[in-house]
Amino acid sequence: MSTSEASLVGPDGAHPYLGFFEVSRVYADPCHPERGAAGDHIGPLFANELEQDLAALTGFTVSAPEASTIDGLPATRFSISNTIDTNSAGCTVEDQLPLFETTEGLPSPVTTGGSTLQVWVVNLGRSPLLIIGDPGEPGPSAGQTGIDEAIASITVVNGTPTPSSPLSNPPTPTAEAATLDRIDVDRPLEGGTYQLAVRRPDADAQVSSFNVTLPAGWILQALRTSEAWFSGGDGERPYLGFFDVSEVYRDPCHPENGYAGHLGSWLVSDFESALGALPGFTASAPEDVTIDGHPASRFFISNAINTDAAGCTGGDTLTLLRTSQGRPALATTGGSTLEIWAVKRNSPSPSQSLPAMLIVADVGQATPALDQAAIDAIVSSITFGL
Repeated sequence: MSTSEASLVGPDGAHPYLGFFEVSRVYADPCHPERGAAGDHIGPLFANELEQDLAALTGFTVSAPEASTIDGLPATRFSISNTIDTNSAGCTVEDQLPLFETTEGLPSPVTTGGSTLQVWVVNLGRSPLLIIGDPGEPGPSAGQTGIDEAIASITVVNGTPTPSSPLSNPPTPTAEAATLDRIDVDRPLEGGTYQLAVRRPDADAQVSSFNVTLPAGWILQALRTSEAWFSGGDGERPYLGFFDVSEVYRDPCHPENGYAGHLGSWLVSDFESALGALPGFTASAPEDVTIDGHPASRFFISNAINTDAAGCTGGDTLTLLRTSQGRPALATTGGSTLEIWAVKRNSPSPSQSLPAMLIVADVGQATPALDQAAIDAIVSSITFGL
């Protein structure tokens, strides 16, 4: 069990099998995972995108999807069968084929030729839950009965399936702040104060938590262990995101060139150096500020790249970083300008340093003065637990 997956098996240690996953990407060809992901998705997968990518797996046959519900949440159920002869197909991973990666960058359970998996995609908002079952034998069986009973027993608490949920729960709310959950994704929020925890998957949620006050009508676009982002009423701009960062790409136009180097946890100065030196971007001089008494650096970066002329391998949308869950994040296009705060976070123990948190805003061009005022008010409202 980890932050993005949990698997259960029967008494023989293999079947029946039931797994719960939060998926980052589906391989286009499980026989050759080195060929990359299916689809051309930017940001997290939607439920329909996950269904489409699994249904299009090379070398697999797929049953007709069936509309379903799990504890009242919309879901789609179908089966996928592996028809690949791995020897004749020359699979680079031999006879054990992974189908996808979780949001922690871990490969899925593998399949072999002739196996059939039962699949449920549960719509929890922008971050769907993938459930996979394998009874171990076709037709009615004790294994199939066990899987059906387990699926029917699932209940959802604040948008998170229990008791064997692979999805990390948000921190316990304070008396003044409400919590957000994946069920709130894509929904306009009531105006008020909310508690978030943006952190590494192995970090303590309460230690990493902070409160932020949002205007009515803002939309939660994504909520994950290491990122949360919001937008104004039109669903696009203004934009405000919070990130716990693992890596910054050395050259967003050519992400295959790797990451900017740094040692240990990200410090405020690391973000100033890495983001301020991105090829094809211009950066303002960093300004020392404080957020709830925490030292921070505020600066702007502008994307001046003509992606066609530059031959960018990622197309015209350039991703700047990876979160500590291994997910690409913070996509920009030519001409866009981002406002950035790198905030030092305190730790309850001198031996446990917390990396600096990255806050990113994009006010767009429609009503920049009003949007900037809203962003400034939200950032000024942030309070940390430590």
